[in-house]
Amino acid sequence: RIVGLSTTLWFCCKVGSWAKNLSRLGSLIFRLLRPGRLWRYPDYGHLLMVPLYPGNPPSLEATKDAQKLLDEAKNDSLEVEQSMTLLGEAILLNPPGVEVYLLRAQKFNSQGMHISALDDAEMCVSIDSKCVEGWLEKGKAEMGLG
Repeated sequence: RIVGLSTTLWFCCKVGSWAKNLSRLGSLIFRLLRPGRLWRYPDYGHLLMVPLYPGNPPSLEATKDAQKLLDEAKNDSLEVEQSMTLLGEAILLNPPGVEVYLLRAQKFNSQGMHISALDDAEMCVSIDSKCVEGWLEKGKAEMGLG
């Protein structure tokens, strides 16, 4: 019985290794017949290269219109409410525009509306972390809040 048992175990091990090798060979052949369809994970690397903006980038026309509104809002002869309205329209036209958020944060800080200034300064810094003026306005807003 011991010889029979060892022979049976030896045979099962050999069949098992053959089955493993045949399955590996079969999967290799299957991969060659259908390349790219099996065992492919989606590649999300392109999302790391693009700034995280939840929409389509604005058109050139919208960017130019937003720049015109920004230039009008920089005019000191306008009242604060009018310049805030122009800046709000510019943000709607060009959401990833850093200068618009920066100017609006400066206006909010000058009016003593530090919470709104902090929101805009944080948005400015989140879009462009190298914007030194955005960090400065954020600091001014936090100092104003105490």
